[in-house]
Amino acid sequence: MIKLVKDPLFYFPGLLTYLILFTRSLFSLYSVNTKERNLLCTHINKFLDEKSETDIKDYIEQFFVGLLEGDGTITVDFISSSKRRVRIIIALKNLEDNKFMLNLIEKYIGGRVVIERNNKYVTWYATSKTDTAKVFAVLAKYPLLSTRKLCQLEFAKYSIISRQDIPEKEFLKLRDNKYKNQEAMLD
Repeated sequence: MIKLVKDPLFYFPGLLTYLILFTRSLFSLYSVNTKERNLLCTHINKFLDEKSETDIKDYIEQFFVGLLEGDGTITVDFISSSKRRVRIIIALKNLEDNKFMLNLIEKYIGGRVVIERNNKYVTWYATSKTDTAKVFAVLAKYPLLSTRKLCQLEFAKYSIISRQDIPEKEFLKLRDNKYKNQEAMLD
């Protein structure tokens, strides 16, 4: 069973990173004078320069978990009765700051970043066994909080661990029922 961290301060570094990147994107969306924008970029670069590679990796991992909770999904596709594909996806509007952020996730966690849907979205994918294993390690370190994402994660883990052949019809039934324990998780 997954243990949830109840101390809100545990997630503070990830929240701080999110706020920095969010503020940066707000400045770029609204016409702020160049001097203020440069000052903010200087503060972000100073923040990143002052941290060790390990500290930055920890911040990115925590930020990634929050981003996955809000804008991501964990899906499992039926390939054959003995093979299933787990995909972890985060799709965002194609903005420079979003590309920057997803490229940091690619650098420190893995996966790949692509521009898609007529250049409107920047999407981060983890589809290989190596990348999904890295993501699962991050989620073991910094657990998901929402029951919906926890149900998606549990179904993905079950699909990887289960070695039995499952006909497509049964797989679809299992996938459709992955949220059935969601209410019990709240107790």
